[in-house]
Amino acid sequence: MPSSREFVSTENIAFDAIVNTKLAVCDQKMIFMKIKIMSGVIDSFDSIDTGILFGNLIDNAIEAAEQSEAKRISLTVQAKGEYLSVLISNTVKSPVLENNKSFESTKNDVELHGIGLKSVRGIVEKYDGMIDFYEKSGEFYCNVLL
Repeated sequence: MPSSREFVSTENIAFDAIVNTKLAVCDQKMIFMKIKIMSGVIDSFDSIDTGILFGNLIDNAIEAAEQSEAKRISLTVQAKGEYLSVLISNTVKSPVLENNKSFESTKNDVELHGIGLKSVRGIVEKYDGMIDFYEKSGEFYCNVLL
């Protein structure tokens, strides 16, 4: 399994801390994580919103990829017109949308889980953005436009 170990460095300290921490987790779990960031697009994004958005999206991707055979995650952050585009994908063990369209937590202690995606949706609403989920060829995709 190739190592995903690299160091992400942008002008957004919160983004760098989150992504580099998640890269280390991926290395430990033998998950390959590919990251592409367009220069300057994330630099001035709010640090709290950065933590909520990227922390939850990457945590969800790690959890799903860990259960899959291929164990891959891809994160692309770029400008698309006036929008900040965040596309994250991960391999899955079985189709997500077919089995759990409402994204209910599958963890035992539901009281303590299931708030990550709600928090992400809150950030999307805050920035009058859009979020879309789809699956293709054994991978789950989350596309966010802010």
